[in-house]
Amino acid sequence: MLVKSAASNQIVFIVVGVARSGALGAIVDGAGAGTGAAPRIIRDHVGLPIDFAIPVADKLLMENGVRNGFILIGSSMISFGSDIFKLLLLGVNMANVSTAAVHTAEHHRQSTAKNSLNALH
Repeated sequence: MLVKSAASNQIVFIVVGVARSGALGAIVDGAGAGTGAAPRIIRDHVGLPIDFAIPVADKLLMENGVRNGFILIGSSMISFGSDIFKLLLLGVNMANVSTAAVHTAEHHRQSTAKNSLNALH
């Protein structure tokens, strides 16, 4: 089981508790992330930046002896490979890709299909 939590000032306690409960891992959602359904005031002003939350959570997991085998996933406006690389350096095992990256991939797919159809004419 993976447990998802917002990156709040309690994230280290949440993640260590999740690890001690026997869960497979945790998804930490940093400030600015979300489904788009959240009110803008909440999205823009609540939560900790993922750049702060991940290294702190990773360190506390190690200090409590529960990091080995526990999957830590970062999620927060990840649009580029450099965002994923940064999170890997900060301590995640995986990263969730944001909606912006999905839109980019979809746009590229549509452009490729359109160019292929134009080449046939």
